[in-house]
Amino acid sequence: MKNRILKLLNIFLLILISIIIIGSIYVRYTLADTKFETLVFYSISSLGNSDLSPLYIALKICIPIVIVVSIILILCFHDIRKTNINSIIDKYIHINRHRLLYTIILLIASLALLLQSIGLPEYIYYSNTKSDIIEKNYVDSKNNIKLNSKRNLIIITVESLEYSLFTKEQNGIWDYELIPELHSILNEKDTTTFNDKKGLYMLHGTSYTTSSVIASRTALPIKIGPNRKGYSKDNFMNGSYALGDLLKEKGYNQEIISGSQLSYGGLDYFYKQHGNYKIIDPDTLDKYNYKLTEEDKGKWGFNDKYLFEVSKKRLEELSKNDKPFNLEILTIDTHFTDGYVGSFSETKY
Repeated sequence: MKNRILKLLNIFLLILISIIIIGSIYVRYTLADTKFETLVFYSISSLGNSDLSPLYIALKICIPIVIVVSIILILCFHDIRKTNINSIIDKYIHINRHRLLYTIILLIASLALLLQSIGLPEYIYYSNTKSDIIEKNYVDSKNNIKLNSKRNLIIITVESLEYSLFTKEQNGIWDYELIPELHSILNEKDTTTFNDKKGLYMLHGTSYTTSSVIASRTALPIKIGPNRKGYSKDNFMNGSYALGDLLKEKGYNQEIISGSQLSYGGLDYFYKQHGNYKIIDPDTLDKYNYKLTEEDKGKWGFNDKYLFEVSKKRLEELSKNDKPFNLEILTIDTHFTDGYVGSFSETKY
């Protein structure tokens, strides 16, 4: 009875090892840029109406491979009727005699692979490394920015847009043009770019959606410490001075329009506490008398086509007011690797 229980326990551990190994490899090669800090941040934040399709895709791909790897490991570790795989292997490494030892070694190795895949060693290193980059480079915008005139501002933040989408000749990675219209804008004489038109390097705490939006408004990264303070409903980066804070002081009307729920990752807290923005997202459309049809829906809320339709209407309303305005637009269709392709989108590529 005891031997049977030990055998079942060993089989369970081998299946677990298979899951960890395949999951780690999948994360490493499909979400290579996902940092452990991202997982930590979203684990303590609201996930809103996050799209679960990537999880379903992962399960669809990984489950058959896990089954195959589990069967192979079980055959290697146990005598199975009508097979001699275990006997052949045991002849050289005495697997039956040291089954528990080999299982533990495999389990430790698989866990090490998992931690490496999600970037835990890197996170620990940077969390315990001191840097003076902020002390040397951060400018106190509250006391160093003056507005000579109050011009209206429109900011369009495009999800996952980066220089790699240009051609190789344009400092990208493609052999043909994916976004020629945007490249033509990039080369207009009044366009301001950074880093000699080669894009920006993502620092830790600025690489995922919430952190990149906040970094571009505050010039500060998101850094989660052991106490997890500073990113709550009542205190979302209190003490930082954001673009919204500056424009609020100057009497601007401010709105943020997002195709996904701003509650995802706490962005709604940020915009409310740093500028008192009016928020228009899938949760607040009714408040502004906008109706969402099936054609308008996307994976995360409403699609970019509808997002820009709403934005144009809001722009007309804001322009009728005597006060200057800041209108921010946050797209979502291009999120994740395949994005959302509606009936209105081209499928040329």
